[in-house]
Amino acid sequence: MNKRIPAVLWVAIVSLGVMILSKADMAAKKPAVMLDAIVSGLLLLGIIRGQKWAYVLTIAFTVLGTAVALDKNSRAAVQVFLLDCLVLIPVLTCTRYFFPTGSPDKEPDDRGD
Repeated sequence: MNKRIPAVLWVAIVSLGVMILSKADMAAKKPAVMLDAIVSGLLLLGIIRGQKWAYVLTIAFTVLGTAVALDKNSRAAVQVFLLDCLVLIPVLTCTRYFFPTGSPDKEPDDRGD
């Protein structure tokens, strides 16, 4: 699959990359966070490759991450949701990148459509 990555999707890729680095840094103090960093790394790879499962898991992880944080406290939930939206919104705007229509040879345009 040689798809050109839409420009807006780079916001999600860079944001997720920074989140992975921060999680890897926190893993020294909390080893369980390393699993989250690994899963996020796999999600990043799926987003770059335009995999359908990455699209679905991005939505699911945003909802679940916010719900888990909401269980702890509302301020944390808002922070988690806002950070996750840096990944979620570009992914949602690039739905056609993950679910192309028409000819398989046709590349998505650079606007994220």
